[in-house]
Amino acid sequence: MSGAVECPFCLPADAEVLEQTADARLLIDLRPLCVGHMLVVPRVHVSSVAEAELSVREGTLGLAREAATLLRDTFGEAGIYEHGGSPICRPRSCQGGPTHAHLHILPVAEDVLLDRQPDEPTGLRGPAHYLYQEIDDDVPSASQSLGPTVPRHLVRSRLQQTMAERGMRWLPMGADRHLHLTAIEETLRLVRTRDRTLEGARPSADRPLVHL
Repeated sequence: MSGAVECPFCLPADAEVLEQTADARLLIDLRPLCVGHMLVVPRVHVSSVAEAELSVREGTLGLAREAATLLRDTFGEAGIYEHGGSPICRPRSCQGGPTHAHLHILPVAEDVLLDRQPDEPTGLRGPAHYLYQEIDDDVPSASQSLGPTVPRHLVRSRLQQTMAERGMRWLPMGADRHLHLTAIEETLRLVRTRDRTLEGARPSADRPLVHL
């Protein structure tokens, strides 16, 4: 891409940042699927976590696992998901957004891989399009290579189907703005309550929520 300033994950708004380390940031999702939906993005601009250098990859996954632990302790389950090589989807820019790696952290543990084989390899595959998931401490991480024509929002669509089948509350991308803001506020409250943010990175009461 032509410059980091064009990428919302390279320079996120202060109100979006829940925690940050030398390698990655934990962000709120602006269009959350549910309460607890967060994103972990590497600070370096790469199209997938697998494309990042090993130290950055480990730091990014480490922060994602910390966030997943928070959700698991609160909701009883959690999953880490990445559609590697998938562009960022922001309001009014879902089709042409920049491609910056981002892991979805949600209070839902579900196998989202497509027709996974028993011998499917674990770990990240490489910089091409792929699905990656970590859904349980007792289940190995798994990834699956994908073609470039895979539908957008693949992870989200599969998880919302699971949540609907379980009778769980979930929000579509096009839900009313106030519903997304309410879910964001509840997620912020959860993070503050559990004191999982770094000093100086926690959104304060006088810091405005990001505008959708």
